[in-house]
Amino acid sequence: MYITADYRDTPYAQLAQELEMVDQAISLARMAGDAVLAAFFSGEKRAARENAREHHEAELKAYLKAGGRN
Repeated sequence: MYITADYRDTPYAQLAQELEMVDQAISLARMAGDAVLAAFFSGEKRAARENAREHHEAELKAYLKAGGRN
C-alpha cells in the first residue's frame, strides 16, 4: 500500500482497494475526532458539553468492545 507519483499506471481497481484499506486504517482516529468535535460544539454550557462527551465516549467504548463493528 504505497502512494506513488506514477499512479496513472495503476489500475483503478487497485487504487480503490488501497483507498478502502487506508480508510479502514484511519476510521478509529476519525471516529474519535468526530466525537470530540461533536461534544465540543454540542452546547454553550460546560455541563452540556460534558454530557455530550460522556455520551460519545460511551458509544466509542461500545464500538471498541464490539471489536470495531457497528
